[in-house]
Amino acid sequence: FTKEMKSFLFVRKLCHTISRRRFGNIVSLQISPEVQQALSDKRPIVALESTIISHGMPYPRNIEVANEVEAMVRSFGSVPATIAIIDGVVKIGLDEVDLVRLAKSTAIRKASIRDLAYVCANKLSAATTVASTMRIANMADISVFATGGIGGVHRGAEKSFDISADIIELGKTPVTVVCAGIKSILDIGKTLEMLETHGVPVLGYQAESFPAFFTNDSGFPSPLVVQSCSEVAAMMVSQRLLGLRSGIVLGVPNPQPAAMEKMQYAIDFALKSAANEGVSGPAITPYVLQRIERLTDGDSLQANVSLILNNAKLAAMVAEQHCSLLRSGSFSTALAAFSPLQPPQQAAAPAHLNAAEDQAEAELAATSSVSNPPAPTFSPPPEQKSVLVVGGAVMDIIGQITSDVHMGSSNPGTVCTSFGGVARNVAASIARHSGSTFTVRLATALADDFNGRSLL
Repeated sequence: FTKEMKSFLFVRKLCHTISRRRFGNIVSLQISPEVQQALSDKRPIVALESTIISHGMPYPRNIEVANEVEAMVRSFGSVPATIAIIDGVVKIGLDEVDLVRLAKSTAIRKASIRDLAYVCANKLSAATTVASTMRIANMADISVFATGGIGGVHRGAEKSFDISADIIELGKTPVTVVCAGIKSILDIGKTLEMLETHGVPVLGYQAESFPAFFTNDSGFPSPLVVQSCSEVAAMMVSQRLLGLRSGIVLGVPNPQPAAMEKMQYAIDFALKSAANEGVSGPAITPYVLQRIERLTDGDSLQANVSLILNNAKLAAMVAEQHCSLLRSGSFSTALAAFSPLQPPQQAAAPAHLNAAEDQAEAELAATSSVSNPPAPTFSPPPEQKSVLVVGGAVMDIIGQITSDVHMGSSNPGTVCTSFGGVARNVAASIARHSGSTFTVRLATALADDFNGRSLL
């Protein structure tokens, strides 16, 4: 190890020690013995969210499904790691007492990324969403996550700006999410566009048409199609080797889809009911799903159970293939071949990072003390880079009628505008996420009118 790496690890370890002494009673993370052993043995692990238990299904079906999903993961050779926050403790891997509490208690919150610190600091209990489950799974180096469907752009988002944090998290957290596509109650087209903007690969598993949670035809083609779990695992490794930090969405068709016409009617009716009753924010998805279940006489619940079990099976298979690749010599060979493409801070293979750190820390423990730390070595800042994006920028104009339509006459409505265009969106996304790393420039054609000047 270089002197610089030893210095970095020493400082990091010292900071962690101080943090545990001063703040250990505020935030605590607990990994179950089963998951911890699997991590040590480098066995396949599948993360599972808990919102589906507390907010997605009625009791006692929710606890039954939770146990069935964990059993499905185990039956295909992986270890389940259901994630939740219990009394302020972030738990990765739940016991039966925790699962029953999530299933029965009415005091369980729904925690996305923004809620994690609040819930932990106040010693509350919460189920994790797709976004927060991804973040916590990545903290424990768990790379595969099974869920029902992902969140996205809500219908009418041009007015409400209601867009799920799932999209943002998928753009920056390297976890593969195995799901039945985007929830049917959302604007699937806009969600796919947002995922593209954030650089998230969206795969259809043996499906040319991207699945839509309850049904298997969203009306949109799968952006990418894979035929096997080994293809997904190879793509996960390639993402790491190329230094790409986004997650992957694997859309799996529902083996027992609901009737499309019946489901679409129920969704439209439930969304209108939610609007009439003023339901919004985190409460809208549980409300709409419960309303759909009643409108479809339980067909939606059966479809939901079917898809989550199927997703758990596929996730376990992907996790097993991924672990096999990491254990094989081909991973190290590929890393050596790709190392010139790696940024300096990501040159070490993720699979070997923990072992490297452990060895460095062991050497430090034998040669260093807190009172006499090694002197850190600083490198000059990297040269500023510039990115030029060439393409279109447009002003989207959206008109919506707000009453019953009267043909041949004027109809009251609203018109709103928003900035768009693929190149403009890409440039804006790079600028937001790169910080001061890049200077971003956009070359496009604009008219010398109000809309053109507004885009400037």
